[in-house]
Amino acid sequence: MKFVARTCRELLSDDSATVSKAFRLEELQDIGAFVLLGAPGSGKTTLFRQEAERTGGVFESARNFITLVDGSEWHGRTLFIDALDERRSKSPDPTHPLDCIRTKLDGLRQPKRPKFRISCREADWIGTNDRDHLKRVSPDGSVRVFRLDPLDQAGILGILAEILPSGNPEEYVQEARDRGVSYLLENPLTLNLLVEASQSSGWPASRAEMYERACSVLTKEPIDEHHSVSPYQLSSEELLKVSGELCAIQLMTGSDGYSEGPAGEGGRSISLREFDLDARGAARQALHSGLFSGSAGMAPVHRHIAEFLAGRYLADRVGKGTPLSRLLALVTGHDGHVVSELQGTTAWLAAHCRESRASVMERDPVGTLLYGDISRFTPEEKVLLVQTVGRHLERHSGLQEIFHRWNPCL
Repeated sequence: MKFVARTCRELLSDDSATVSKAFRLEELQDIGAFVLLGAPGSGKTTLFRQEAERTGGVFESARNFITLVDGSEWHGRTLFIDALDERRSKSPDPTHPLDCIRTKLDGLRQPKRPKFRISCREADWIGTNDRDHLKRVSPDGSVRVFRLDPLDQAGILGILAEILPSGNPEEYVQEARDRGVSYLLENPLTLNLLVEASQSSGWPASRAEMYERACSVLTKEPIDEHHSVSPYQLSSEELLKVSGELCAIQLMTGSDGYSEGPAGEGGRSISLREFDLDARGAARQALHSGLFSGSAGMAPVHRHIAEFLAGRYLADRVGKGTPLSRLLALVTGHDGHVVSELQGTTAWLAAHCRESRASVMERDPVGTLLYGDISRFTPEEKVLLVQTVGRHLERHSGLQEIFHRWNPCL
């Protein structure tokens, strides 16, 4: 994917009510420490990789930064620490991963503290608390917070010019507007999925249909011939169901993926040896389809694909008699809210399963709005969602902007 210029805006107050003018990321090069917030799939990882390469900095996932013992090569270089939210979602204490990062940064203070940048999903950023704690390890005692802007027109057209097999990018954008799905173009992930879906069998009518079609396209990608797969061939729909079960297991256990050999160190991967022979064959075929990637370890091509498929699978289970209360008990924390790790999964559960919507909305209204698809909700369900979000405003920032951007669905 070619470079696409992106902008961000500084949050001048921790309630996100006031934002600055737009900055290009390269304009922030001299800042000692900052945090970049953004929606899932918005391009935070790509931007951090590009900036680290451009500036000679070091790109590391939050997990690697916390885990790797030898950080001698990090001295004197700007650190780009990606995906704090992914570590938070795997921890029972959301402050612990940030404290681990602070400890590691503090250990690099000689001869002087390094510049650092941290990316995080906005829903997992704890505002003033996080900012104040990071100031203790900042090279100049301050931390600025920026929100990544959606793709602008130039960025959208630039990506479309590269990925559209044929046709005119401007015409594609106009058709997306005419069909009421232009908001999907503002996010790199959903833009790519929309193109895949629309090129395969026409324009999707909703976000859910877009994911459905994109996943169907991925099931048809050639399977790696070097891998042993099931002696029988699963249909596309069967692959989606098996993949949904694998994604649900992975997400609900906090694992990183699947492996042919023993479970990974610390149990981070699930061994196919734990499956019976028939299930193992079906799982292998799913894992070597276009829905998964990797060699030694196999994981979904994107986390949001995994959440969609897992939610779809769980909705099917509820439809076949699995008690909804049992599923909700697995995804809800001690505070009565859906745990961060499973917000996307439960949002898609609500999108696919009408029976679950009121219960999921009550436990995570913001996640239901952001991470699934409410276009299929009835007017009464949308009213209930808005009312429930209103009662949770104090827990999340930037909701006015979110409502504005999701207006086509409300």
